[in-house]
Amino acid sequence: MDKITQQKNKLEQHHIKAERQIIHLMLKDLDAVYQIVELFNVKIFSPMHRLLVSSIFREFADSGQKRLLTEDNYRQMAKNQISHKGDLPNEMKVFSQCQYQEYADMNNFGMLKNQLTENYMARIASEGIHRLTEWGQKDGYEQAIENLIEYLRDAQGMIESRDEVYDSVTNLHDRFMARLEEERTDTSVIVRSGLPELDDVVKGFRPRGFTTFLAVTGGHKCVPGHAICYSSEGYKISVQDLESRYREGRATFILSLNEQTMKTYAQEIQGVFYNGVKDCYRIITQMGFRSEATENHPYLTKTGYKRLDQLETGEDYIAVSRDANLLKTAESNMMWDKVISKQHTGVFQTYDISMNKHHNFVVDNCITHNTNMMLNLSLCFVERGHKVLFIPLEMSYYEMLKRMIANRVGISGNVLNEAPQLSDDDFQKIDKHEFWQNYTNFHMLDPIGHLSVDQLERCIEKRFAKFQPNVIIVDYLDNIYSEGKSQPRHLEIGSIIRSLRNLGRSYDFHTITAAQLNRAAIKAIREGHEDAVDSTAAHGSHNYASDSDNLFAILPMLNEPNRLKLLTIKARQGPSGQTQELNVIPDRYAISSTKDYLQTVNATALDMDDVLNEPTEQIEQQLVQFSNVLELPDDDLLDL
Repeated sequence: MDKITQQKNKLEQHHIKAERQIIHLMLKDLDAVYQIVELFNVKIFSPMHRLLVSSIFREFADSGQKRLLTEDNYRQMAKNQISHKGDLPNEMKVFSQCQYQEYADMNNFGMLKNQLTENYMARIASEGIHRLTEWGQKDGYEQAIENLIEYLRDAQGMIESRDEVYDSVTNLHDRFMARLEEERTDTSVIVRSGLPELDDVVKGFRPRGFTTFLAVTGGHKCVPGHAICYSSEGYKISVQDLESRYREGRATFILSLNEQTMKTYAQEIQGVFYNGVKDCYRIITQMGFRSEATENHPYLTKTGYKRLDQLETGEDYIAVSRDANLLKTAESNMMWDKVISKQHTGVFQTYDISMNKHHNFVVDNCITHNTNMMLNLSLCFVERGHKVLFIPLEMSYYEMLKRMIANRVGISGNVLNEAPQLSDDDFQKIDKHEFWQNYTNFHMLDPIGHLSVDQLERCIEKRFAKFQPNVIIVDYLDNIYSEGKSQPRHLEIGSIIRSLRNLGRSYDFHTITAAQLNRAAIKAIREGHEDAVDSTAAHGSHNYASDSDNLFAILPMLNEPNRLKLLTIKARQGPSGQTQELNVIPDRYAISSTKDYLQTVNATALDMDDVLNEPTEQIEQQLVQFSNVLELPDDDLLDL
């Protein structure tokens, strides 16, 4: 016997043992039968066990889910189903082996269910590879590969198709009342954010649910029409020409920065929109790079993204491409270059560019950004006693922690991004801050390379005994890797969403992710038609709308960098169609409720009827308290 055959036989024995351990539990525990019936088709078991498993299913169903299969009952069932009486002893031997020779405990049931799935897919993969030669000889190997992919996809569908409810309303009574009682008595399973604008609509982020936030990823990237971007081939192309190509419906790729690898690459633009005639300014760097934009246009600096009007000449370094011509490669490394000049150049027609994946682009060789709802939701959830797994696919855990520290410790993100500026006191404040203990229930998954749903499931499974998340936040979904390469991306996204939903149902967590508004929605917003943004607004796949319980759009407010609009496109438990505003503190990456702010102001408001009767010291104390709420500078306090 060769080595490969020995390994195959050893693997098959391992598979058989795992199946028999599950059958052992199904012969002694009704809950085990119920779970397998709900999750799996009998065909997932190897042929030698299918008659026994189908008999267990049949006994369970015929008894109204109240009876286990006995040896005598199985003997009678097997007699009626086998074609040759000589096979009966073998069937009874299998029953005996499962009942008496294998042992398993319900504590291991979750692991055994996963093993059952793995065994099935391994068996199908082996059979598919065996058939590949036959298909190749018959139809050619190109068609044979397609047959294999379809064969494996059908097998995967066999696993996923058992999650449905297929029963009468009468029989669903007990199941419904148990779930209702769980929600009524255990409020911890309903996760609230603490933001009234969300909680009043969502009525709590419930286990097994799915929420998507759509964002205008290119907001406020305002550049003149004559500014130069770089195509995927490295050729120069003006922003005005980009806008023409976009209006014609032509797919266009320009250089952008991957902020994890810090390399430029070509990615597709999401949209180019005319933004009116505005004042423009030119910045010049020490090595001679030039870039023109409006004063609110963000540039990537060593200290994070800064608006053009916030750049300090002689102080700030901006990201530029190492290859000055950008004609040789679409993957030039970037480097830092000092800003030495900034001047007004005139009034020009300007455009916004919205990017598809990483929300920046290379213009005039400089790298120019946006985003933060996911982080703030995570922090709010943890502060209310919930467990969160955060998956930051757009940046490393280190960069995410800097944002968290800015948000909750109160040190500006601009300072954190420029470590030499950090004082000893601030360094000690970060080191000793209660932040590190308060967020024990905030876990991050910082994957090495691509992350697929299968890899995510394995990560959750390995740590589930110690950490069971109530919410998993994926920032953001389009960065999840699809292992099935044969589908268009919009179909891959649909498959990823369904897989995440199934994962949430298996482990009782709510999934929150971010996606992008599509071109039509962005155009409607730019033109002031927010009411036209509906469930079709998600870029990449209609499945965002169909598979999300809640769908929100995060809209920037022009000329108001400290405010965001939150549009409820869809809410399964609450009203849809309403627009509310949220507060933003940019350098702390913070988003908060305007309702809380107004309540605080109202609670702190001066009682003018009592002012004349109070001592001067008490009046001054009230003024200080009031000014702190409104964030007034000292000079304005003196005026008061």
